[in-house]
Amino acid sequence: MVQVATTPLRPDSIELLQQAGAQLAIAADNAMAFQQIEELKIKLSQEKCIWKMKCGPKGLRRNCRASRAIREVLAEVEVVAGTDRPS
Repeated sequence: MVQVATTPLRPDSIELLQQAGAQLAIAADNAMAFQQIEELKIKLSQEKCIWKMKCGPKGLRRNCRASRAIREVLAEVEVVAGTDRPS
C-alpha cells in the first residue's frame, strides 16, 4: 500500500532527497564505467593474444618489423604494464 503525503515536503527533506539522488546518479555512472572498463580489459586481452600468435614469442619489435612510432608506444606500454602486476 502506497501512502501519499498530503502536506508539502520540508526544505530539509527536499535537500536530503536531492543529495540521495545525486549519490545514486554517481553510483550508476561508476557502475557503467566499471562495466565498460571490464569489457575493454577483455578486448585488450584478446587482441594481445592475437598479436602474440601473429608475431611469435620473440615479440613485436623483432617479428613484426614495427614502425618507429609503434616501437615507441610499445616501450611505453611495457613501462606501464610493469606497474600493473599484483604485489
